[in-house]
Amino acid sequence: LNVFNKEGNREEFTGVTRISLLSASSTLQGPWPKGSWMISGRRTYLDLAGKIADIDLPYYFYDGHAKINFDLDKNNLASISFYAGNDLLDLDNDGTTIGLNWGNRTFSAQWTHLFSSKLFSHFVLAGSRFSSDTQVQFDKVGFGLNNSISDLASKGYLTYTPDSRQTIDFGFEAKDLHFKLDYQIVDSEYRNRFAGRYFSLYVQDHYRLSALDIIQAGVRVDYYSDGAYWRAAPRLSLQRLLSERLNLTLSYGQYHQFLNQVQQEGLSFADMWFPVDPSFKPGQADHYIIGFN
Repeated sequence: LNVFNKEGNREEFTGVTRISLLSASSTLQGPWPKGSWMISGRRTYLDLAGKIADIDLPYYFYDGHAKINFDLDKNNLASISFYAGNDLLDLDNDGTTIGLNWGNRTFSAQWTHLFSSKLFSHFVLAGSRFSSDTQVQFDKVGFGLNNSISDLASKGYLTYTPDSRQTIDFGFEAKDLHFKLDYQIVDSEYRNRFAGRYFSLYVQDHYRLSALDIIQAGVRVDYYSDGAYWRAAPRLSLQRLLSERLNLTLSYGQYHQFLNQVQQEGLSFADMWFPVDPSFKPGQADHYIIGFN
């Protein structure tokens, strides 16, 4: 999954505003002497529409995003971006109150550098914070859950193209992770703190064997500090051109996950996230894929 946000219009100032029955949003973008910028925001107004219709709909969400780009020279581009979003619910009905507040905050500073016509690089320094706060009251029985994940990460992606038949991708990732998991049941409180560091290296070779056959092979090495878990994950993909309009792809990949979700049965809004530790091993998945395009 490869997701890009808008770069911003480098030629002229433009803006668009959208209004519907459920939400309103706006996006503005334009140039500046060193590059471009973009800012956008959105908010639902189910809560306000409910009041007009005399219906209790105490829920809304909002998000906002901003980015500024720096065109340093022909071989260097940089950008800084921010994002914030929250969902909020405040329900009070027949002696039962439910308060939910969950969302994300992120920032990233990115630098793209062209070492040469054959070597391309992209570096990222990023931070994020996910938080979820749940408060439920049934008459005199209370339940509360507060869960958060904070991480600071640095990443590097490099692509080397020695010739028209071959492309080699390689890179690294390092993360400092902090978890908070607090919950309250009636008068009892439980406070939990977890921390860990994650590191990974990867290399991948994309090679055209012939006019009809392409092979892509690679490996990713992961390490998580809490439990000293080392994992090596191989990847392999073969592509065969069956005709001018049809190709066949066979792929295999192994993947590891160092984060876990615990679901509360019947209370999907109270799901909890926590990391692995010496007593709880990382999850592993092996993917076998066949595809026709």
